[in-house]
Amino acid sequence: MSSKNDIVKKMAQYLREGASMLDLSCPLCNNPLFKLRTGDTVCPIHGKVYIVKDEAELTKMQSMNVLDNLEKVIYGNIEAIISNEKISDERLNTLIKLLEVLERLNRLRNPDKVKEEK
Repeated sequence: MSSKNDIVKKMAQYLREGASMLDLSCPLCNNPLFKLRTGDTVCPIHGKVYIVKDEAELTKMQSMNVLDNLEKVIYGNIEAIISNEKISDERLNTLIKLLEVLERLNRLRNPDKVKEEK
């Protein structure tokens, strides 16, 4: 998206879809931010953005972003394994390890839920 016209069209699309324009602007491009019905905050150029109040929140968001990216990689590997018609013992063991990592990721994301289960 390079032209101002494209950016304006994207902003209009957000509004038609029920988004609210916020009184905040993107720190990268200075365009207004929008809050979607899903609760996500987006920039018409950069997509989803996170609004943080302090360094602690920034660190937490960066950590969550790393976990999200790791999760995407794991799911990609799982898809590659299960796309084969026959899964060898080695691939099955790899699949089990990947599922264990996903379980650990969920624990890292939801430490309160883990405490409730104990």
